[in-house]
Amino acid sequence: FFSSSSFLVACVFEFRRLVNDYRFDPINFPHGCPLDGEENVSFVEVLSNGWPLVFLVSVKPIRGGQEVLVDYSAKYWEGFRQVLRRKQFCDDIYNALQVLHSHLSAAEVDKKEKAL
Repeated sequence: FFSSSSFLVACVFEFRRLVNDYRFDPINFPHGCPLDGEENVSFVEVLSNGWPLVFLVSVKPIRGGQEVLVDYSAKYWEGFRQVLRRKQFCDDIYNALQVLHSHLSAAEVDKKEKAL
């Protein structure tokens, strides 16, 4: 990780824990909201010996302690929202199966008690 007052570069493998999207709440406000920040870095793809590498490059000066913000893109957040919807759907099915299981278990207990 290298930084100066006007230049910043970080390898893509490390950026995820260091950089946030500039949107205040990209999951619930996909088109932005009044509290959005401004991106101060941008993704840049470079070929090195035929291998694509992604770097973050500052687009404006970044002060020490200042949050590093980038535009993850609307497509990224739409995909992320789809994953969240799928997870919620799976959670709903799991919860419904748990309720069904408890009802079936209770019915089985009642059936055994009546047989006695």
